[in-house]
Amino acid sequence: FVQSSNKQPNLVGVFDIVTTDINGACVAAKDDVILTMNQDRTLKISLKRQSGKYWPTVIEDMPNPITSFYFNEVNRKLFVGCQNGTVIYYTIPDDYNSLSHQRDFLNHVSTVTDVQFSPTTDYLVSVSQDKSLVWCDVTGSSNMNRFTIDKACSCAQFA
Repeated sequence: FVQSSNKQPNLVGVFDIVTTDINGACVAAKDDVILTMNQDRTLKISLKRQSGKYWPTVIEDMPNPITSFYFNEVNRKLFVGCQNGTVIYYTIPDDYNSLSHQRDFLNHVSTVTDVQFSPTTDYLVSVSQDKSLVWCDVTGSSNMNRFTIDKACSCAQFA
């Protein structure tokens, strides 16, 4: 993993043991943590050890292939988009040693292509190959809303 400082990239970490393809990664830099979504349907949380190497502390087997995810480092909320159209919501404790399942959002009927979250509003936004954009309040205080689009959605940006 590379971090940029003074316009020069610096290698800050390497995974030595990778047994599957990594489809996506997110770095929680202040805690030396890397979250990965993997081809083998696993979600992994790896902590940097004293040796300087990253080792998995959590390996979560997912029921469906992971197609996207969003992690908020400040409040440690994780949203995982799946191939079957579901978005799974987890929280992660301060020590990053477990995942706590909060809720499943059955937002789509096809592959979730992107997931975004706004911590200021607690709104989750997801887009899918089913030509829809869905937004809802993760606290459950408001209903899910759907907007149909003419083409399949590939990404979203929400603040």
